[in-house]
Amino acid sequence: MKPGRLTKKMREFIDEYIKNDGNGYKAMQKVHPELEMKKASQRHILWMKKPEVIAYLEEVRSAMATKAGMSLAWVLEKYKMEATGDGLDTKSSSRIRALENLSKLMGYGGEEEVEDKTIKIEFTNDWR
Repeated sequence: MKPGRLTKKMREFIDEYIKNDGNGYKAMQKVHPELEMKKASQRHILWMKKPEVIAYLEEVRSAMATKAGMSLAWVLEKYKMEATGDGLDTKSSSRIRALENLSKLMGYGGEEEVEDKTIKIEFTNDWR
């Protein structure tokens, strides 16, 4: 396989990945049923890092969104409405879930370390 080339199996993997709501392991098992559990798990992780696989996944998602009449901006706006309590479900659990989904969409998936910030607060007796 040439580097950077999307193979038929990779396309099938992404198509299956979309069908089963993003379960890469199950998609890999469907495309490569001969792989044992550990190998299928490792390969799906490896493939999901390949630029050509990422590009194809984005292409498929974009086509799906266009077909559904949605855009990333529309999705972000709907999540924002839910997160701020202006959506259909105003429960705090729904707002938290919307914030988590917004974070993921915007690339704040929580996988990277967050730098600790220290704030110095001085108290004085003069509070008037």
